[in-house]
Amino acid sequence: MEQYDLLVIQGVPYPKPLVAYLASGEVLWEPLALLMTGIGRLHSIRAKEVFINNELYENTSFRDFKLQLQYYDLAAGMEASSALKSSIIDLADRYKTQKYTLLHGDLNSRNVIINSKDNSFGVIDFEQSHVGNPIYDLAYILSEVYMACLYHGIDMDATMHRLIQAYTKSNTTFDLKNHWVEFKKHLGVQILYRLHGPSKASWSFYMTDMKKRAHIIEVAKLMIMQRMQFGEWS
Repeated sequence: MEQYDLLVIQGVPYPKPLVAYLASGEVLWEPLALLMTGIGRLHSIRAKEVFINNELYENTSFRDFKLQLQYYDLAAGMEASSALKSSIIDLADRYKTQKYTLLHGDLNSRNVIINSKDNSFGVIDFEQSHVGNPIYDLAYILSEVYMACLYHGIDMDATMHRLIQAYTKSNTTFDLKNHWVEFKKHLGVQILYRLHGPSKASWSFYMTDMKKRAHIIEVAKLMIMQRMQFGEWS
């Protein structure tokens, strides 16, 4: 991949979506760390001439569709004077200007398939791939891991630290620390979307404890507004 920028996709035997593991409180260290390594390698392909100003790769139609659904529509349901609303809109507006590298674009726990026999994995559905900031992909998938850790009482800091370490080790072209605050804001928005968005039943169906659910929502809001200290994980 480093030499030819080649991505090979093949079937996964004994398939089980990652969401099934998260729902039951299982954190599969090996496949998740390998996933972070793989995504890091994908992101290390810099958005040079082959991507920038290339309509096929930029795929702004799908990018803007997802931003509308997950950011602008989410903000639309909030009070007009809400600082949280303004923060979410500003985050989406800024993201449209960021063209670092090629992303998966829809890196959710139903698109990560685990081999239930040996814990190898595969990633499907790249049709929403676009050029953007790596923190978008990271927040997309890690929001679900974060939610599961909080809900099931799993050591969230240790989990996030290990996964972020796997990512940064494989992608040395992108300094995540320079985007840390913005990454956490995206993480908060992605959590809120999975608890409030139209497809919430796909991501938070197992969160039947309303007290825990409400706590996760508040944590996400505080994360977006930078009103809570979080582990650095890196």
